[in-house]
Amino acid sequence: MDGSFFRRWKSKMYFFLTTLKIAYVLTIPKPIVDEAADGAIKQTAIKQKQKWEEDDTYCKGYILGGLSDTLYDVYKIKYASSTAKELWDDLYNKYKTEDAGNKKFLISKLFDFRMVDSKSTQIRELQMIMNLIISKGHSLD
Repeated sequence: MDGSFFRRWKSKMYFFLTTLKIAYVLTIPKPIVDEAADGAIKQTAIKQKQKWEEDDTYCKGYILGGLSDTLYDVYKIKYASSTAKELWDDLYNKYKTEDAGNKKFLISKLFDFRMVDSKSTQIRELQMIMNLIISKGHSLD
């Protein structure tokens, strides 16, 4: 997965999880049951916690199911006892960093580009670098 692919995947996956009404586990922490609370309040808190845990399991399963086979094998083992939010954040941080690295590489190619009299295809090379930079979301003056 490259950075731009991941952004599209993340957007579609979040929409899917929202449609299933389980995306809230990515933003709302696991409810805590107050043992000192009275019976009815404690029972409600226990049900909310169980619902959150069930939705978290489904959410993590759908996120893992949306990954390629190679990534699935890695992340299934790594996040077997973690929450969907931890998995989501790790995927986001990994591909955000990779995408930033790709953009820095393209910008450095532009800065390092030099015109040489003996080369006839220089303008095409420069245009290709500039088009790649623009396609990654940067603007050039």
